[in-house]
Amino acid sequence: MSTYLQLKNSSPGRTKTERVYGALKATVQQVGGGHRLPNARQFAALAGVSTGTAHTAYRRLEEEGYLRLYKRWGALTHYMEQEHVR
Repeated sequence: MSTYLQLKNSSPGRTKTERVYGALKATVQQVGGGHRLPNARQFAALAGVSTGTAHTAYRRLEEEGYLRLYKRWGALTHYMEQEHVR
């Protein structure tokens, strides 16, 4: 995935973890499923955030079904748009 994540520092009231989570979630929603992301440690180095921040954002996205995490390999986007129930 060659999508650039922009983490805005001027988000009042949002922690760095919330900004990373929000940027990753928006990216996954935009590109859809089946794209590989680096593991949390590699992502932290690329994004200039702490490993703890990256791990927290990745775990939250996994819990919500946006990512599937694999030890030592990285993450795979797993976003499927919800169908509207009428």
